[in-house]
Amino acid sequence: KVEISENKRLALLMLPQNMRSGRTTNFSIGAGIEQGLKNRYNNIWPYDHSRVKISQVDQGHDDYINASFLTPILSKKTYIATQGPLPSTFQDFWKAAWEQNSRVVVMLTREQEMGRIKCHEYWPTPRQPIMDVGCMRVTFDNEYLPDPTIGTILIRQLKLWNRYQPESEGRSITQIQYTGWPDFGVPETPLEVLRVVQLANEHNIPAATAGPMVVHCSAGCGRTGAFCVIDSILTELQERPELVMHPLSNGSASLSKPKLSLSSKPSLEFSRSGNDRVMNAMASSNGSVVGGASGINKPATTSPVSSTSTPGSVSGSGATDDTLSDIVFASVNTFREQRISMVQTLRQYVFCYEAIYWHLAREFAKERPALGLVVIPPPSMAVHTPLLPLPPGSNPALSMGNAPITTTTEEFSFFG
Repeated sequence: KVEISENKRLALLMLPQNMRSGRTTNFSIGAGIEQGLKNRYNNIWPYDHSRVKISQVDQGHDDYINASFLTPILSKKTYIATQGPLPSTFQDFWKAAWEQNSRVVVMLTREQEMGRIKCHEYWPTPRQPIMDVGCMRVTFDNEYLPDPTIGTILIRQLKLWNRYQPESEGRSITQIQYTGWPDFGVPETPLEVLRVVQLANEHNIPAATAGPMVVHCSAGCGRTGAFCVIDSILTELQERPELVMHPLSNGSASLSKPKLSLSSKPSLEFSRSGNDRVMNAMASSNGSVVGGASGINKPATTSPVSSTSTPGSVSGSGATDDTLSDIVFASVNTFREQRISMVQTLRQYVFCYEAIYWHLAREFAKERPALGLVVIPPPSMAVHTPLLPLPPGSNPALSMGNAPITTTTEEFSFFG
């Protein structure tokens, strides 16, 4: 359903009459197309209705940055999902962080993966502690491993200055880089990602005054989307613990409704790349079949952004029973209405469920240690999501896998 809805949105954009007339829709991507040189990839653009706009525009420049505001379906927290900055967009990146008062940047990629540059070094380093990019100055304070036994999480403390506002003090920025998450894939276990979530929220204090958390990988959609789904759901569970349905509660399997539920059998199919979706959408605009729908000539009826929605907003239907019946599905669908391809592969989608299950198991074990129902192994002993055999002729680099959620009776016995 998630993929079909996105195909319909893209098909609407690619309708010949819309492309010829320049007609705008709720999911227009005109700015991203026009500013193609500012995009790291030629198939990932921000929707106009949710894109971040730079307020302080220098002469000869524009307000465009490949970044999108994300508003979760439940939590009040907001995010900025963006691509890994290019050298030509370093100033835009830091200017947007300044204007939005963002204090935490979560980086979910290495600088290079599989021999390709995934993100350029947009931050100062010990060897180059001052970085000047246009009106923005970024200085290096410190970097360290928060957990000496985990070499994949690195924290950098930076300071950001706007030279157009000399009266303003420098702002402390925390960059958290996690290098254990491969592109198009998932980490071996959710433990390190849960640690990154914890660190990001610890450093985003005071959250009441801090701006949106900036999250990026390379394209700013797959890993970025999964992280935002996990973090937003865990934030809501922390703020509203009554949503948690403990499987053991006075012998009952449920408490008062509504309760947050996690479907244990996600069955979505995700296309392998944005190019597939765009090509499918273009074919659909000519009457071909996409995701079982043909001759698409109207917005997807499943979209909560109506034709009369205010740009930059999403229909606030709130936490309905349908939303709570599968919060991961609802969150992914909502985020995809705000940025293309959020949670890019099936394995990443399943990983969102796994991470939340692991978090709930750990919290439940803390509450009832005497029961001895849950054992959370260290990362070296944790159960991994297996890689299933690839179809003949498939590309391992683009493989999404179709592995189920992997738990054992001993580890999660109370889940049934």
